[in-house]
Amino acid sequence: MAKTPKGNVASWSSKLSKFIAIADESNVMRATTMSTLDGMHAALNGYVPDSPLQPPPTIGNSSVAPQVIGSTTADVSYTPLPWGRCRVANSLQNSTPTIANTVREIDVEDISSYAGLGGNGTYAHGDGSTNCGIPSFVAAFSVRVSVVSPAGTGTMRIFENGTPFQSGNSLFYTAGISSGGDMIVKSCRTCTNEISIQSTTAVNYIVDVLGYFAPPQATALQCLDTNTVSTVVQPGTTGYVALSACTSGYTEVNTKCIATTSGGDLMQQGGGYCVVRNNGPYPLSLGGNRVCCRVPGR
Repeated sequence: MAKTPKGNVASWSSKLSKFIAIADESNVMRATTMSTLDGMHAALNGYVPDSPLQPPPTIGNSSVAPQVIGSTTADVSYTPLPWGRCRVANSLQNSTPTIANTVREIDVEDISSYAGLGGNGTYAHGDGSTNCGIPSFVAAFSVRVSVVSPAGTGTMRIFENGTPFQSGNSLFYTAGISSGGDMIVKSCRTCTNEISIQSTTAVNYIVDVLGYFAPPQATALQCLDTNTVSTVVQPGTTGYVALSACTSGYTEVNTKCIATTSGGDLMQQGGGYCVVRNNGPYPLSLGGNRVCCRVPGR
């Protein structure tokens, strides 16, 4: 970790502790057995291969190969920010234009204020909410980069921190003309500052984060029991109760049937009914309910 380019042990440890606090318990346990950073992060996201991944076989021509499902960097989903954008940097606010051909790092995650680089978070007049709703360890950001009234003509690049600037997206600008563009930029997961910019001339700039790409997280089922329905079954007779239906959006996953005294022979449990044969000398009470579950989401 300490040898990783732009690596910062203290910052990464802080992010990791927050991530572990919300991760699935079984995933955390598997992560403790991993010998590499990539393996630990994959385990925390619920993906641990049974054996080392082998290069997928090619199909047809040699340039086409199947996707390996479960990647924590490629198998991701996009989430737009709830307030539309998060302004993480604005050099006009504190008169800090870029220095020509010099990399400038930008902190996006785990930060209480973006004022250091002129950003103001979600809101237009003051610091916004912490992280603007951006979680730790995202794979990539959707950003809007703007160059404001440049004095000269040149190129700005935005890229994953710790990598060569040539790997980044390019924004070309002309002297005296403001310009902007929407881009997707990878995030450095082991860096204090996740992204960087570099321009060929000194220019003022604005960087807004619009959303982020992150591995899907396992979601626990939401379950509830329906109201218990009961009846009295007389000796030598068969009785049943029809169970209450699940609430709309929920699906039955189990049935609970209980005979409150001995002497009953449970004949059916499931299919919306509890049926019992009372073979004893006394009346018995038969009750039951459904267990209904759903996967939470929008």
